[in-house]
Amino acid sequence: MKSKRTFLIALKGPTISAEDIAQYGKIIVALRETIRLMAEIDEVIDAHGGFPLVGSGKT
Repeated sequence: MKSKRTFLIALKGPTISAEDIAQYGKIIVALRETIRLMAEIDEVIDAHGGFPLVGSGKT
């Protein structure tokens, strides 16, 4: 996972505080949730005929 790699690379530099570690964790959670929501949105778009959505006026 790239975020873990980035975190480990960052360890080679200055010492990372507990606050930094917590921030990395929040970023990982936000990215996971974004990916989950994007998949859910893609499913809804596919279920309604793909993109652009039918009836959007942009066909």
